[in-house]
Amino acid sequence: MTQTTEIKKTRNWGKIALIGSLALNLLVVGLVVGAFARFDGPPLGRAGMGLGVFIKSLPEAEQDMVRAASGLRPEDRTETMKAFRASKDALGRALLAQPFSEETARAAIQAHHSISLRHAERLQDALVKAVADMTPQEHDAYVERVRQEQEKRRKRKKSR
Repeated sequence: MTQTTEIKKTRNWGKIALIGSLALNLLVVGLVVGAFARFDGPPLGRAGMGLGVFIKSLPEAEQDMVRAASGLRPEDRTETMKAFRASKDALGRALLAQPFSEETARAAIQAHHSISLRHAERLQDALVKAVADMTPQEHDAYVERVRQEQEKRRKRKKSR
């Protein structure tokens, strides 16, 4: 008599559970990374001082002219930021110096303020010139683009 042994098919529940768990973990990681990427602050190249919406609404050529005048173009940005950092570093050294010198600190603050003010004035002058050079029709279109951009930003802030 021959004995036949029946081979039972085993189900691969362990493998299925492992693959499902891995997929779920990857989904969670993707959601977290996506959330951080979405809310990672403003994109590079945005003008500060609350003028970003007005600059972004200009036609491309005028945007570039405003950025060039203020040192915000990518090719100019390095030099502009070096000047800001050097000024800020000098200010930090003056405020943390031992012994502290009020006169040196005030001079460093004034120098830092002066650099910031020059940058802001160049930016504002270029923006005003770009708008002043528009025809009435171009200005009407500009006003509409500003309103649309402001509305987009309001909606974006509400969704955060």
